[in-house]
Parts: sequence; structure tokens; C-alpha cells
Amino acid sequence: MEPGTAQTGRSAEELSDLLHLIYGAASDSQQWSAVLQAVIASLKGRSGMLYTP
Repeated sequence: MEPGTAQTGRSAEELSDLLHLIYGAASDSQQWSAVLQAVIASLKGRSGMLYTP
């Protein structure tokens, strides 16, 4: 594993970017779509879903 890489294989910078997006969306709900797309890309997924009751 490369230095600065979390056990997930993601760099500290990538995780920090995701956290900033999440915190931004916590104060602006319009940003959740971008957060979801970033998480999907980070996990190399094809789709995702956020559930809010």
C-alpha cells in the first residue's frame, strides 16, 4: 500500500474531498446528488441511492 493511502485503497485527498462534499450537502440539500455521484465513482459503482425517511 502506498503512503497516504487508507486501507480502502483511497488516498487521503480523495477521502477529504468526499468529506467536504458531505459536509457541504449537510447545509445545502441540493448538493446530495453530487455527493452520491462522487461516492459511486469512488467505489467504482454503477448506481447508488440515498434513503431519507
